Amino acid sequence: MVPRDPENEPTRTHLPGASDQAAAPAFSPPGRIGNYRLIRKLGQGGMGMVFEAEQPDPKRLVALNVISAGAFASEHSIQLFEREVQALARLKHPGIASIYEAGQTDDSQRFFTMELVAGATLNSWLAAHPLPRRELLRLFVAIGEAVTYAHQRGVIHRDLTPSNIMVLEQDGAPTIKVLDFGLARISGEDQSYVTEAGSIRGTLPYMSPEQVRGNPDAIDVRSDVYALGTILYEALTSRLPHDLTKLTFHEAARVICEELPAPLQSAVRPRGRIDEDLCTIVHKAIAQDQSGRYASVSSLADDIQRYLTDQPIQGRPPSTVYQVRKLVARHRLAFGFSVTLLALLIAFSVAVTVQGQRIARERDRANQQAETARQVSTFLAGLFSVSDPNVSRGNAVTARELLDKGSAKIDSELKGQPAVRASLLDSMGSAYDGLGLFPQAQKLAAESLDLRQRVFGPQSLEAAGSLHTLAGIAYDREDYPTAIQDERQALAIYRTRLSHDDPRIAATVTGLGNSLGATNDLPAGHPAVARSPGPRAQAGGAGRRDDGGRRPTARHEPSESSRLCLSRTAPSRSRPHLRTPRR
Repeated sequence: MVPRDPENEPTRTHLPGASDQAAAPAFSPPGRIGNYRLIRKLGQGGMGMVFEAEQPDPKRLVALNVISAGAFASEHSIQLFEREVQALARLKHPGIASIYEAGQTDDSQRFFTMELVAGATLNSWLAAHPLPRRELLRLFVAIGEAVTYAHQRGVIHRDLTPSNIMVLEQDGAPTIKVLDFGLARISGEDQSYVTEAGSIRGTLPYMSPEQVRGNPDAIDVRSDVYALGTILYEALTSRLPHDLTKLTFHEAARVICEELPAPLQSAVRPRGRIDEDLCTIVHKAIAQDQSGRYASVSSLADDIQRYLTDQPIQGRPPSTVYQVRKLVARHRLAFGFSVTLLALLIAFSVAVTVQGQRIARERDRANQQAETARQVSTFLAGLFSVSDPNVSRGNAVTARELLDKGSAKIDSELKGQPAVRASLLDSMGSAYDGLGLFPQAQKLAAESLDLRQRVFGPQSLEAAGSLHTLAGIAYDREDYPTAIQDERQALAIYRTRLSHDDPRIAATVTGLGNSLGATNDLPAGHPAVARSPGPRAQAGGAGRRDDGGRRPTARHEPSESSRLCLSRTAPSRSRPHLRTPRR
């Protein structure tokens, strides 16, 4: 056993019991006490002294404790000394220093010998060997287990301080020994002969409020809970819960009993984060009201262990969110894997859903286009039936008449079918353009664009097709700025929606090149120069178009089919009344 160093330890308080030995002469130890040879003095406490001594049989080094007053010790001091012997005799635990022998010399000098602990006090060891927080808490669990063992055998320490806890290393790991049971209370013992009314004994900064008040009946295992909570607070922050420096005893007693301790989080130096659960554990242990503390040291140690294993602690009200958070913390790897797997499954599901929706949209688009083509064919078949001699009764029917009749039928018969109506308007606008009837062509193509933008969206491929048709009409009526503007809008849509080698992009680029060439504004590197050598090379100048004067088309299949049908009745571009392209 190595006692506290009086020069480096908070003052032990003994009021009024300190007077029972005030008049006793100083004890001068001889070279031997009983069969033990004294080697050196290890320390001195309030009532006794401790020596390192050698025991002859078995031969070993021991810690020998004697009463400081020797043969002149008071009856009360003798009773306290004997009570420590009785307390130690009950305890056989690896975390508590063991007693070997107790006796009395011929000159009435009482002594007892116990295990000599070759270690350092808790605070000294921690200063020399800083531990990670979780390792420190594991060390405190071991301290709690030793104190719990003493409680289970009816011994309340009542003077737990860092100086009464020794740390030594075994096999490279720190172990603890709890010492100094001189103020211990033993369950079932008559306290009247060992406890003086109003007597305050212990080390003040670690004493619980009920100990400071001097009421022995209020002291129980929760007083040791308070002391251990204070030791843990100090180990985590290097500060005590209450600053008692430069205070008189009465001022310090008032602070301990009336003022709340500084929050653990704010006391950390250097400023760092302490988990909310750990703050809860420490502050519950040092609660001023006994009913607010852990009911036992075992409960305190159990909560620290639960904290270390990421389980919900008992010191705070449970909640579903808190329980789930702790469950996740306990199984980080499993939850990490599960979350990753879930994320992959969600991503896969989203990808499959998006792909399925895209396929469904493409299928619906294809079905819609097929239905549109069918309805266009049906419409055109009905339109061309008027050229049958049996229907027209031998009268000649011109292309203009067919187009006018078709325009009227579109307005009257297809109001509830915007997609079909837009496709036919686009095709018939192109047909009017081929006849040189530009106002009618402009009107129908613009109506087609408006319908397609409302039905399919401003950035749809259908809207781009109508823009390309309008550009062709503008080109044919020599409105080149409008043609350039419409082609650029169509090209911007195509490039965001189609692959670069789609023929609709090539046709639009060529149309844009023709319009730019007509204004002598075609850049030398424009793709139309490379992609469409025919119009410019064959014509020898800007404004020439391929396909007999018609611009390349990028319109969709239904419109193409309708144009093919209409071309059978449309007049030839070589007729004198038609406008020829500008050279």
